[in-house]
Amino acid sequence: MQSAGASLPHRAARFWAQMPGGDEAARLRAMFLRCPHAHKINTVKGKHHVVEILFCVPLHKTWWVDVLCEEPQLIGALEAGVEWCNDALMDKEAFPPHGPVNQKPPCGSQCPTCPRYRTKCQGC
Repeated sequence: MQSAGASLPHRAARFWAQMPGGDEAARLRAMFLRCPHAHKINTVKGKHHVVEILFCVPLHKTWWVDVLCEEPQLIGALEAGVEWCNDALMDKEAFPPHGPVNQKPPCGSQCPTCPRYRTKCQGC
């Protein structure tokens, strides 16, 4: 990790999503296993299952994580939140890809036609 003064292109975040049940939590976990920005996924079981994800997100895509928190129903969650690691701009090399990449976003939308799509990118 680097200090906030470093000009590296990624930011670390701890994202969580409260899912209505175990099947929904397993589906969300499976969906993010192939996300190139998700690097650690944990499920906490209780009254509701909570899926926690450590993201290393390019700065121009941080809005996407915020949308999942603003509209958790997009991923079938009851509630979602994120804690951005303000002092942790990261070098992407510290988080190498971990398998085949999704061909579509977890929310299932077509990014270029989505009103939430704020920055042109090459997708996941």
